[in-house]
Amino acid sequence: MQFLNPLFLYGLLALSLPVIIHLFNFRRYRKVYFTNVALLKNIKSETKRQSKLRSIILLIIRLLTITCIVMAFAQPYIPYQGGDGAMKKETIQAIYCDNSMSMEKISGPTNIFTEARLIAEDIIHQNKSGHTFFISDNESSESYRRRYGQADALMKLSSLETGPEVLTIGEVIRRQQMALSEFPDAGKNLLLISDFQKSSFTLPDNRIDSSLKVFLIPVVSPESGNVFIDSVWFTSPLQLHEQMSHIGFRLQNRSQQKLQAFKVKLFRNDLQAGIASVDAEPENFVISELAIFNDQAGIHHYYLEIEDKLSPYDNKFFFTTQVHQEISVLHIGGSKTSAFLKKFYKAEKVFSYDASETGKLQFSRIPDNDFVILDGLEIVPNGLSAQLKTHLENGGSAAIFPPVNADINSYSLLFQQLEISLFMKPDTGNNLISGIQKESSLFKDALLEIPENPIFPGTDFHFSMRYPKNASVRSLLKLANGDDFLLEYSIGKGKVYLFACQLIDENTDFHRNPLFIPCAYNMPLSIRNDQSPYLIVGSNNHIQIKYRGNSAAEIIRIKSLDNKEEFIPIIRMQSGYMMIQPGPGIRKAGNYLVYGTEGNISSLAFNIDRRESAPECYSADELNSMIKTLGLSNFYVLADGKNPVGTQIERINQGKSFWKFLLLLALIFIVSEVLLLRFWK
Repeated sequence: MQFLNPLFLYGLLALSLPVIIHLFNFRRYRKVYFTNVALLKNIKSETKRQSKLRSIILLIIRLLTITCIVMAFAQPYIPYQGGDGAMKKETIQAIYCDNSMSMEKISGPTNIFTEARLIAEDIIHQNKSGHTFFISDNESSESYRRRYGQADALMKLSSLETGPEVLTIGEVIRRQQMALSEFPDAGKNLLLISDFQKSSFTLPDNRIDSSLKVFLIPVVSPESGNVFIDSVWFTSPLQLHEQMSHIGFRLQNRSQQKLQAFKVKLFRNDLQAGIASVDAEPENFVISELAIFNDQAGIHHYYLEIEDKLSPYDNKFFFTTQVHQEISVLHIGGSKTSAFLKKFYKAEKVFSYDASETGKLQFSRIPDNDFVILDGLEIVPNGLSAQLKTHLENGGSAAIFPPVNADINSYSLLFQQLEISLFMKPDTGNNLISGIQKESSLFKDALLEIPENPIFPGTDFHFSMRYPKNASVRSLLKLANGDDFLLEYSIGKGKVYLFACQLIDENTDFHRNPLFIPCAYNMPLSIRNDQSPYLIVGSNNHIQIKYRGNSAAEIIRIKSLDNKEEFIPIIRMQSGYMMIQPGPGIRKAGNYLVYGTEGNISSLAFNIDRRESAPECYSADELNSMIKTLGLSNFYVLADGKNPVGTQIERINQGKSFWKFLLLLALIFIVSEVLLLRFWK
């Protein structure tokens, strides 16, 4: 037992007063004069023993009366089991109301977010108007540090709406603990009202302020499954005009029912462009694919749509891409170039071909192209090497064909600039290509099956290329003597293809072999589209967009396709890329345009965090078990449906109080004394 006002216990010294009075009362004598023995008939006999008993009983009653009154003023209480035993005169209530998208689940006539908000309002109503409140949700702003009175707290609660941000319980506790640290002498309650989804739930370790009581208040989520699309991708890294695009997606069936012929609709630029029918077993997922013809170049906005009435907030999955009209190819040649390369890239309309000699080339043009060919350069200029490295780091691709008279030292400097550990040595032996990496992007779709006796190309001259075993290099074509004919290096965000010789008749017949066509066609297609087809709301601090314009001379804006939202983001330029920080400007899932004064620059697609789509939530028993396992003694789960949440919190904060009971006892003792004096003569 503990006391709220222990100083009042000094009042127990008053117990000495009735003792002293009773001691003096025993020493007083009274004389009764009478002249006639007959007068004794009017005196009620009272033995000495009865008189002493009554006095002792009166003394005990008076002592108990004083004790009960003093104890009542000291306000004794028994702390709630597991509490810290300290009762504070002032209590700060920090209320977290989960407003993530999963709280939109339908429960009866309304959703569980409305139920959570009503619980929070009841807690505020049950507290005194002079108390301090903190109201927080999942927003990343600093509003969780703001203090509210009772009226302002109720107004703040009424303005809360569901949003795409997701915070774990551990993150909420950590940041709210920082806000409450300004009240070292007050009682601090953190009330977490949520559905406690398993996919986004973590508890902190036991290093938490012992003066902070954390109350987990589960809002019962309806027992229902969910069907949702959790990811989308393009099977090809580059989308080209007048070609087919294949869109892969994964659909999760987190329910107990089997999905049969479940419809997934594809929309492009708000027009339906395809439909897929999928089957999925209960508590399982299915991967499927949709195909669409790219009849127009430019920016395209997509979304996949399903129908799931119980959880409508994740029925759409937005994504976007850029369909390229053509791929720019820059052919940089030496004194002698490959006529076959020129003929091939000029004939294919998907490529925009441009040829230039080394001495006439402005090296700054290199990063403006998608695919760069170094063909037959005897000496590689330093300026070209630096620009080629920038081009590769920004996601471009390149192919290098060294001539017979290549300056080994010059190429070594190029490889050093590209951070490639490679040694080249001429080899005039006759060799045939004998090994093909069929799983590479160059040959995967072109070589379905290799015949038993294939006619492979060969070489009369090649450079024997040696590299360390731990180098990040991939051998795509090998010669019979074990040398490499074609190597693939990943440099920055791009790729460089290094051939063992120049593609001319004096060196090799590779350019006359069917292997040449998929190789030449797919090398430019390996340029990387750095921009992801979709992003997650609230989790992407910076977005990288390839941009060659002058952002300092124009204002960059982001707007939704329905023109309901528009804002100016924070941007900065870095190595040919525009780095965009949208901040809190994007809060809704959907497709967005990035544009400037000269028109559209790019597009963005945002989706809510698919952790919110997982329907599994922790029950009160599971939460209690975790709290016990982690040893979190100041955590409590409030799931007693019989008593209001405010009553349960008050019982935990104050423990079991006895002051009212003690006052009642004091009153009973006073009445007992009056009755004893009145009727015990």
